Amino acid sequence: MKTNYLFPETFLSSLKKCTLFFILAVLFSLNSVFASEYANKPSMMDEDWRILIQANNAFNENDYGRALSLVEKSKSSRKQKVNWKNWNLDNVKKYREIQRSGDLLSDIIEVLKKRENKVCLEIVNEEIDKYGISFFDNSFSKLTEFVSTTVAYPEADFLVGKIYRLEGETELALKNYNSAYENKFFLDVPEMQYDILYELADLYYSIGDTEHFESSLLAILKDNEDYSDIGRKKSMNKVLKEDEKETIDKFFDMFRSTDYKSLKALSLLTTFYINQGEEQKALHAASIGVTTAVQKIYNTLEKRRPGFVYDGIQNLLGCSAYYTDLVEWGKNNCIWELFLQFADCTCSSGYLVFAKELYMRLSVCIPDDYYRKACANRLLTVN
Repeated sequence: MKTNYLFPETFLSSLKKCTLFFILAVLFSLNSVFASEYANKPSMMDEDWRILIQANNAFNENDYGRALSLVEKSKSSRKQKVNWKNWNLDNVKKYREIQRSGDLLSDIIEVLKKRENKVCLEIVNEEIDKYGISFFDNSFSKLTEFVSTTVAYPEADFLVGKIYRLEGETELALKNYNSAYENKFFLDVPEMQYDILYELADLYYSIGDTEHFESSLLAILKDNEDYSDIGRKKSMNKVLKEDEKETIDKFFDMFRSTDYKSLKALSLLTTFYINQGEEQKALHAASIGVTTAVQKIYNTLEKRRPGFVYDGIQNLLGCSAYYTDLVEWGKNNCIWELFLQFADCTCSSGYLVFAKELYMRLSVCIPDDYYRKACANRLLTVN
């Protein structure tokens, strides 16, 4: 075998390795460059919301492993779409016409129309349709900055939290619930924030965290104007202090509330404050709760019974007993318990005539045997 004295074998071997690493490095760099040069939009069947529907279906079928896998896939799809939006918006800024147009979003839209840039127009119009042009102060730069934040997917985090809770992973469940609530602005259905808060409250209660249990329920009531209205609270207490039999009719005639999403929170807080010995807080929560429940029941009966006229709390609750779904709604949202608690709160606050009359009426009209009997028993103990 001929020996190569000019290039020893070890040198040639090292050279081959270096060449190989160099080629791999170049290929990797080229791949990164090409990847940054174009971002794909997810296909119609791979849209985040479609995948999340599949994840929810898997969750409802108790297939938690598949549900979790699909949730992560939906998150990846959303991230991919945001990357696609960012890539297109960043590249359009390179147009001279765009650079000369300034930052007014309305002017940028006109340039995009002239250039027939349908993709960027789709992206910009999607954001404007959802949030309005004033949300971005008619600023193109603010819109592009905002788009980057839309990678948050609170609905997906909420579902992940529910899965982890069922798996006994409390900390992970709390982390995902809190993440979902913190990003509530991005919810497709804003009202879902209250579902998240109810789940948070329930989980905090299950682990004995009373502070966060209370704060989660109060967050639900944050938008309840009647609960926050100090003047309304004083007016309610003023009527209750009259402490007469007729005061019951006056109370429910004068006060009605319509923030129905708050009902369960008001009932849970009433129970919580009673157990904490905070009578005035319990009375306030119960007062807003029962006036909301009365309005809700009245609206339902008015739709189902043409010509129905409110004729007192006894008649209202008595009529509700004919509708199974209404009775079940009351049980599921602790409404019948709430009426009993309201009577208890008025009793403990010293409004004994009012409390005794309310116990008497409720004992014959609450559409639930347990609470009807409870009211009858309470009636025997009021002096």
